[in-house]
Amino acid sequence: MKMLLASIAALAIQPFVFLAYMGLPFALSPEAFPWDQLPGMVGLVTIFALPHLVFLGIPVFLLLRRKGWLSASGIALSGFLIGTMLPLILGWPRACHGCGSGGSFHGHYRDFMIDGKTTLYGWLSYAESAAIFGLHGTAGALAFYFTWKWLQGKEQGAPSLETAS
Repeated sequence: MKMLLASIAALAIQPFVFLAYMGLPFALSPEAFPWDQLPGMVGLVTIFALPHLVFLGIPVFLLLRRKGWLSASGIALSGFLIGTMLPLILGWPRACHGCGSGGSFHGHYRDFMIDGKTTLYGWLSYAESAAIFGLHGTAGALAFYFTWKWLQGKEQGAPSLETAS
């Protein structure tokens, strides 16, 4: 039951992380937030997080626990690495002779690749994308860990917040 509730916490934090980094630019700009698209975006973020949690997060948590290496910092680092794995692998800029690409980078059009060579903005976009996924992984891992730890304490009869005061 602890694992299930901790997993729910790890998934439940994902929309808030998404809103934090997507909502801030809208809060600082004159554009209106696309509230009508929010349910779909939240659904995608949560669905994308689920296999990472089930196939990587939980096994890593169990391994760290079994080895006696379970700590908030270890969990946070593991979550970051798990979160960044897929975008680092799939997003790696591949050279393509004569190819070019570009896009919006913080509100300005930038070339990401010119004549098959990745530009500075291409690398920055790549790193930023991986870092955002790492942030999701870290937040989910810490939500999982602290929920599991809190439930573990309740199970062992640790004083609750009400009885501690």
